[in-house]
Amino acid sequence: MLFNWKPEYATTITEIDVQHMELVRLGRQIEKLLFSGAEDIYDELVELIDSLKAYTIYHFASEESLLERYAYPALDAHQVEHQKFIDELNEIDLSELDINQKAYAMDLIKFISKWIFSHILGADSDYKLFFMNENLIEKANSNQTT
Repeated sequence: MLFNWKPEYATTITEIDVQHMELVRLGRQIEKLLFSGAEDIYDELVELIDSLKAYTIYHFASEESLLERYAYPALDAHQVEHQKFIDELNEIDLSELDINQKAYAMDLIKFISKWIFSHILGADSDYKLFFMNENLIEKANSNQTT
């Protein structure tokens, strides 16, 4: 399984960790569908991809709001990374997905899992260090919006 939560993914900001876990759960649903043995998974895949897109947009807005609230100095670069991922999700070729469901879905889950986990361990780890160095973790956790 490509979508497994590991302790090293934790930012220690509860709201963000819960959202990250939901992204992993959505990715795992796509992965399970791919390996379900069903022949025609197009409708279910599109539904899951739409859910992933919607939740990703919600999560990015939430995360960016948190980073802005605490004046995270690399917010602009973080937003650029987020937008690139949203652009990639928006460019999913549904007609190609319909024609070549299993292969396209496999490429898609590999891309999504690689992006999510490298982003969490990269850019998100950077703001985790910022929050730790500025002693903001407790404050961020006491001002949760979810």
